[in-house]
Amino acid sequence: MPVGAAGAWVGGLVALAIVGVLGGLRGEGHRLLHRFSAIATVSIVAVGVAGVVMAAMVLDGFDELTSTDWGRLLLVKTALVAVAGLIGAYHHFRVVPELDRSADEAVVRRARTSLGVEAVVLLLVAVISGLLATASTV
Repeated sequence: MPVGAAGAWVGGLVALAIVGVLGGLRGEGHRLLHRFSAIATVSIVAVGVAGVVMAAMVLDGFDELTSTDWGRLLLVKTALVAVAGLIGAYHHFRVVPELDRSADEAVVRRARTSLGVEAVVLLLVAVISGLLATASTV
């Protein structure tokens, strides 16, 4: 489930970022952004819960978060996921309501930029996830 949730979040976000770059955040693209917000919220909760459970299973103690490569990578990944989540909250609470009121160019540009930044952050999370798969927990 966590891989599917992460895939839905990253895939949907990258698709929306592409739609934004192509200038489609008005009309149907705006409606997609609304619908994606609910999917992204469920996805980030699922990813967060799964991450906590996995860390609890892998780590023998909190000290391993700073004393092992795996723990340090996990801290970086957690920070990046938190940044992506905050950007998502910004979309949900600021950008989408602004687009509801006005689809002027400044608002669309802000939406396009924040979608792109969140997509890049989540792609970095994917890279770090790959590194976690090979890092030692000792």
